[in-house]
Amino acid sequence: MLLDAVIKARVNYAKGQISIIYNPVGADNIREKISLDELISFLEHEGVHVDKNNMKDEDFDYVKEFYSYAFNPKVIREHPPYGMSNEEWKVRKAELEKEAKEVEEKKLKKFREWQKKYKEEHRDILADMQ
Repeated sequence: MLLDAVIKARVNYAKGQISIIYNPVGADNIREKISLDELISFLEHEGVHVDKNNMKDEDFDYVKEFYSYAFNPKVIREHPPYGMSNEEWKVRKAELEKEAKEVEEKKLKKFREWQKKYKEEHRDILADMQ
């Protein structure tokens, strides 16, 4: 898209649909903003005709729905995958949960080591903050 107010656009040519995440006029940030009517007129100028009867205008929580996937832990499925019995899955699931716990502990340990090293190297900065 050619507009700075458009954050993300996805086009499904087979269904003739376009999904646009844009920065609305009422948003509380410093990015460029655009109203829905201005966006529709821009799309019509580009040759995309919007059917207002089939249009959905919904509020999109940018942080929760767009960025949080990077910070949410992986989820282990509850039901066994195809071709695996319940008993096999119970054993495998326990192994996966144990591995996930170990990975989280390693990440925390690594962070604590970095934090300790940072405090030792930057005592002057941390002293000013207190």
